[in-house]
Amino acid sequence: MVESGRGESFLSKEKIAKALIAAAAAALLSSVFFPYWWLKVTAPQYPKGLKIAIFVNHLEGDVQEVDILNHYIGMRPLREGAKKERELAVYGISVLVLCLGTAVFVRNKFSIFLLIPTILFPAIFAADLYFWLRDFGLHLNPKAPLSSSIKPFIPPLLGYGKIAQFKAQANFAFGHGLAMLAALLSLSAIALRFFPAKKKAVLSKTTMFLVLIFLAGSFHGKSATAAEWIAGSARFPTIQSALEASLAGDTIFVNPGIYQGPLEVKKSVTLIGHELPVIDGGGEGTVVKLESPGIRFEGFLVRNSGGLLSRDDAGILATANGITISRNELRDVLFGIYLKNSPKSALKDNRLYGKNFDLGRRGDLIRIWYSHDVRIERNKTFRGRDAVLWYSKNAVLRGNNFQNGRYGVHFMYCQNAVVEANTFSENSVGAYLMYSEGLKLDGNFIQNNRGPSGFGIGFKDMENAEIRHNVVTGNRVGFFIDSSSGGDFHANLVAYNDKGFEISPSVRKNKFSENNIVDNVEQVTLDQSSVFTVNEWQKNFWSDYRGYDADRDGIGDVAYRPMKLYERLTDRFHDLKIFFSSPSVYAIDFAANTFPVFAPTPKFEDLKPLVNAVPLSMTIPPPVFSYLWPISALFFLIPVFLWIRLSA
Repeated sequence: MVESGRGESFLSKEKIAKALIAAAAAALLSSVFFPYWWLKVTAPQYPKGLKIAIFVNHLEGDVQEVDILNHYIGMRPLREGAKKERELAVYGISVLVLCLGTAVFVRNKFSIFLLIPTILFPAIFAADLYFWLRDFGLHLNPKAPLSSSIKPFIPPLLGYGKIAQFKAQANFAFGHGLAMLAALLSLSAIALRFFPAKKKAVLSKTTMFLVLIFLAGSFHGKSATAAEWIAGSARFPTIQSALEASLAGDTIFVNPGIYQGPLEVKKSVTLIGHELPVIDGGGEGTVVKLESPGIRFEGFLVRNSGGLLSRDDAGILATANGITISRNELRDVLFGIYLKNSPKSALKDNRLYGKNFDLGRRGDLIRIWYSHDVRIERNKTFRGRDAVLWYSKNAVLRGNNFQNGRYGVHFMYCQNAVVEANTFSENSVGAYLMYSEGLKLDGNFIQNNRGPSGFGIGFKDMENAEIRHNVVTGNRVGFFIDSSSGGDFHANLVAYNDKGFEISPSVRKNKFSENNIVDNVEQVTLDQSSVFTVNEWQKNFWSDYRGYDADRDGIGDVAYRPMKLYERLTDRFHDLKIFFSSPSVYAIDFAANTFPVFAPTPKFEDLKPLVNAVPLSMTIPPPVFSYLWPISALFFLIPVFLWIRLSA
């Protein structure tokens, strides 16, 4: 019985040892997919820091940026270090995992030698890394630009260090923690198999303690506490004086008052205005310049910029990445907010009023130049020229109001933009979108844009755009489309415009489906009849459709074909539009319908027209419904009223 008990105990311990070795193999294999070590470098010009992560077989992070900085002090590119180690790392770890797998089935003392490489591996990695850090830091190029001011140094392997104005923080990462876990599990397996019982208990507790330490260390990080400053106080009477005292990451609260510009912010700080303090530019140049990454500028009245277009005088100019400009009011400014090479920035809840100049002399109240991944949300612009985006990918414009300008929004060479739930009203052109691809235009309200061209939405050389759920009303032209292809116009309301759609002969392969096209003076204008052969019109609702639906499936049994002779005549002789809605117009169209010899060739045809309007999508902002329902009710009530009067 005793021997049986000892046998069961031995088997139980052996199973545990095998489980520990298997877990060690899994941890070591998983470590390949996680960084082993990271280094973060911060400086005034890099307040958020540059971070590199070292895996066993490659490097990730801001490697290129760090190499550029290292070049000035004479340090070699990071990828030149430990080339052989990175090439062989995955193979080496595979061998270690194979050894661990073999140790699961080998119970004699030879299994210790199979486990020792895994136990030593974390220390070997750390020693090799320290060798390369020492080699890079002590062998700087003496011909580097800053070689005279930087002495050889050893970058920190663990903890903090400082090189000139740069602060460095280093630590082992999760991948190294997994390797340490594999080492400790392997050590525990050896203890279970070969150590005396008392030593096993001590070693087991020690192992668990070390596991917790190393796993916690893998996620370790330290953040400095940012200071707060108050501008407009006795100690700091001006914003500039508070800026001079602050450090990167600090917050400056600004008391109410009038502060003279220009203001230049060259530190990555947060500036928050209380009760809309005023920054006055005095009518010269740009009022506020934000020139460091990660600045947050919130709650100010910025006013009175210069008025020279040639100088791009602006209310706020941002020239670094990740800047947030929110809850500000800009008045009497030429250009409003100008993002210049400022990717990943955000403009939110700002109000912008341009100078009281003629339209041609105004500046763009929002101008985005070579700035990818920007977000423009809930801003309002009045009396500007345009909100213009040039060469900027992945922009998001949501919930803005663009009013009383030339172009509400103007795109040039912008890929994959999202424009949704905005209002474009009382501009010469609501939005003009050019030379771009992958646009999503969804749920916008485009009203009363009636300049010389008066486009609600203009497309020029656009590809693969999605235009959905927009309300386009009261414009000279609802949609103007030129040299564009691959567009999907779906579920839009196009109503009460002089022209619903104006389409040039170069427009190809666009799809128009489930749109409500209601009571436009001309529903669709095509420059040539051949256009209908290369664009698809299907299942749209046409307010002037006169077909029938005998099978009551919601689709007209005859195609919709626009064949009004008067429209065709006005296409050729524009002066005839003066007779619009006169009795002579109805007489001309009646004659064309009565005597088919006079009927024009249809411009295009919708083979499956809808007999009922498509319900408006709820993606359209609520104010749109409050504006449209009285109009719709009026158009339904007028015929009822006339019928009652005639019946009486």
